[in-house]
Amino acid sequence: MTLSPHQQHDRFRIQARWTQELRRMVYGQLNLFACQSVLDLGCGTGALLGELSRRVGGHLVGLDLSADHLAFAGTRFDRAFLTAGDAHHLPFGAETFNAALCHFVLLWVQKPRQVVREMRRVVKPGGLVIAFAEPDYGGRIDPPPELARIQEIQLQSLAAQGADPRTGRKIRDYFSDAGLHSITSGVLQGYWQGPPSEEEFQSEWAVLSQDLEGYLNPREIDQLRLVDREAWQQGRRTLFVPTFYAWGRV
Repeated sequence: MTLSPHQQHDRFRIQARWTQELRRMVYGQLNLFACQSVLDLGCGTGALLGELSRRVGGHLVGLDLSADHLAFAGTRFDRAFLTAGDAHHLPFGAETFNAALCHFVLLWVQKPRQVVREMRRVVKPGGLVIAFAEPDYGGRIDPPPELARIQEIQLQSLAAQGADPRTGRKIRDYFSDAGLHSITSGVLQGYWQGPPSEEEFQSEWAVLSQDLEGYLNPREIDQLRLVDREAWQQGRRTLFVPTFYAWGRV
């Protein structure tokens, strides 16, 4: 099952909600909105473009490899200049931007080290390179035990899709290797106040079902979904995927 651009946008929007507090902190601490030129690398359907377009006073560029994503974003965000391009070979000159940022992107590229080096190349001296969120599915915590098989299958599935499911733990090394300095990194806080909203639950299972296809039959996937829902309702469920962030100066 392939998600439509609208379904993908819903997923990207929920992911952006997860990292909202971190972004607010980073925007304020690093004064990102004083930057005159910002690159949103792997902008997708525009999950971050709305907030960036409201606050970045200068030139805002969104780059993505997917024409469908850009077309979707283009119907909603006319403030940003949108362009197609390969993150491994950015179509910009050296020292073009004051900041380059990405959000759930590095795990999907073939050579994340090269991508971070490219982000550094196109940022001016003293500027910022930021990875707001990169998950590490190798550290996924999934009680109750009936759901433990999800991690093993998802690791296989993501690798088969060309992703590195353990990217999160590596991003500080990528930043250091690119020659960035004053690097700050960490893991998003995990806390649970109750079950996810129905929108969040359906979004999570839209992605999980896609990852589990080919490894489990539809009945097995439906059974896991049922166990998951009941576990949340009974207060037995915990779900934590360590999600790392990092930023550094050029």
